Amino acid sequence: MIQLITNADDFGMTVSITDAIIDSHLNGIMKSTTIMINREGTDYAIKKAKEISSLGVGIHFNLTGGKPISSPDKIPELLNEKGNFKPNKEQRTNLLFGKHKLNQVKIELKNQLEYLLDNGITPSHYDSHHHITGVPLAFRAAIEVAQQHNINKARITNTNYWYNPEFTNYTFKLKQKLKSFPKSIIHNRNKKTLTKNGFKTPDYKILPSRVYPFDKNHINQFINTLRVLKNGITEISFHPGYANSSGEDSVKTAQLRLNDLEVAKSDIVKEFILHNKIQLINFNDI
Repeated sequence: MIQLITNADDFGMTVSITDAIIDSHLNGIMKSTTIMINREGTDYAIKKAKEISSLGVGIHFNLTGGKPISSPDKIPELLNEKGNFKPNKEQRTNLLFGKHKLNQVKIELKNQLEYLLDNGITPSHYDSHHHITGVPLAFRAAIEVAQQHNINKARITNTNYWYNPEFTNYTFKLKQKLKSFPKSIIHNRNKKTLTKNGFKTPDYKILPSRVYPFDKNHINQFINTLRVLKNGITEISFHPGYANSSGEDSVKTAQLRLNDLEVAKSDIVKEFILHNKIQLINFNDI
């Protein structure tokens, strides 16, 4: 059986993004989302999550955007001179090693999770903004914090490429496999560590941008992605949004939000899923 978790990241980032995610659930294929705790739309998202029980809600741990909810003096090595989290690229290097930084990450993640619990929502699972919990210190901290609060489901990440049967460019396949090989080792190791520590995870995570042959039409490309799903549980993450959902978005991200919303609500996509008996689930179902 092919089971698919459709998860929308960035719930609570802004009110507009939150509304777009709800739209993609009520009028589309979205079954799951993950909430950001330190953003302008957080409390609105918590309120809406309580109203819409059919939407699975996890926590989107964040160490790469906005201000922390912890006291800055408790986590100084995670922040820049303005008191915001260091941006993604810098934070990924920052969180490679260091006992003091590990403890600071634990403090912030614990506070984010407890804020959600204190507001009446037990998350179905955890994942993270910019996949920051794939970086060593954040990876260790997230496992420990989640275990302490009896959260036992998590996203996996990968950088693998998927191919439709008709794609026979073997030179391209080899180049892409070699290109992704170093990161694949890390992602596979992380999945094994999660399993060893008692976490339930999807079997696979797939990115439509890594499915070939590639179709520039985002609806067609998503159908191509659905065609290569394997038996078991696969997660596809989305970032739905309306126009001008966030002032932080690059032009590329802003377009991605519009595309993902259109995909999630597409009748063509819905019909393909129904016709091919793909079961849509959320993390509560694994």
